Amino acid sequence: MIKVFIVNDKAGHGKSKEVSKFIYDLFRNDSDTFIINSSSKQQTIQIAKNFKFDNVVVYSVGGDGTLNDIINGLAGGNAYLGIIPCGSGNDFIRNISSDTNEINLGLVNNRYFINVISFGIDAEVANKVNELNKYGRSKIPYPRSIATVFPKYKPENINLDGIEKQITILSICNGSYYGNGIPIAPAAIINDNLLDLYLVEKTSKLEMLHLFSKLLKGKHVESPKVQHQFIKNLKINSLNPIICNIDGEIIVDNNFDISLQKNTIHYYQEDNVELKKLIVPYMKKF
Repeated sequence: MIKVFIVNDKAGHGKSKEVSKFIYDLFRNDSDTFIINSSSKQQTIQIAKNFKFDNVVVYSVGGDGTLNDIINGLAGGNAYLGIIPCGSGNDFIRNISSDTNEINLGLVNNRYFINVISFGIDAEVANKVNELNKYGRSKIPYPRSIATVFPKYKPENINLDGIEKQITILSICNGSYYGNGIPIAPAAIINDNLLDLYLVEKTSKLEMLHLFSKLLKGKHVESPKVQHQFIKNLKINSLNPIICNIDGEIIVDNNFDISLQKNTIHYYQEDNVELKKLIVPYMKKF
C-alpha cells in the first residue's frame, strides 16, 4: 500500500517535526512512501483531496485539527485514513481500536467532522485554547482556558430544531472525547450510524462546577441535568452569532445544519511495527 504522510508543521509545538524526521528515516529507501509538509489548513485539505480516489493510505500527522482537514479532503473518496497523533489533544485516536475499519462522518454546514462539534461553554473554552496555542501563552491551555471562560460565561439563546433553548453545553458527538481526554460521550461508537447529543440547559455556576467534576470522570451522564439522545440530523439557529467548535477548529455563524453522512471513511490498520509504536499508546483501551 502506498503511504502518504501529510505533516502539519505547526502541530504539537514542534512534535510533528520530530515525528516527521522519524518517518523519513524509517522509509527513506521506500519509493512507495511520500512525506508532504503543509503549513496551512487549505493546503492540507487540498493535498488530501489530490489522493482521495487513489489506492493509498493518507496519514494525518498532527492533532485533531489536522485530522479534520484531512477528512475534509478525503470525504467521498476511497483512500484509506491513517492517524499519527502528535498534536496537543489527540482526542479522536482514543476511539480507535484494533478492529476499527469504517468511521462515520458528520457534516456541519459545509464542513465535515469526525469527532465532536460543540456549542456553549465548551466551544468558548475550545476557542480560548486555540488562542493560547496560537500565541504560545500557556503549556496547560485547557485548564487555563476553563479558568478564564467559566466566571464570565452566560447561557446562549438558540433555536434547536424549532424549540427555544438556553444552553450551557451542547455537544454532538461521533467520538467520545474532547478537550484533551474529557469523556463527553462515554458510550459513543464511531461506526454505529448515529450521533450522540448531550445537552445541558441554563444552570447555576455552582451546578456547573458540580457537572464539570463529574464530566472529567465521564459520570455526568448520571445527572438529571444532562439530556442525551441519538440523532442523525439537527438544525440550530440563533439571532446572535455563536461559536461552534468542530473537532477543535472554530467557526462562528447564526445557522447550523448538522447531519450524519451516508458515506463512511476507511481506516487503515497499521502493519508497520515501528509506526504502531507511535499510534498504539493513544488507542482505545478495553
